[in-house]
Amino acid sequence: MPHFYAECTDNIRREADLPTLFAKVNEALAATGIFPLAGVRSR
Repeated sequence: MPHFYAECTDNIRREADLPTLFAKVNEALAATGIFPLAGVRSR
């Protein structure tokens, strides 16, 4: 089960679109066909 964690400072957290980043990472992991979709996690 792959896990993706993004660590960043508060100013990046305020300025970055983290939900979109996580969605793109999840899509990329799912597209590999290696991981079950229910097992992909990002925070």
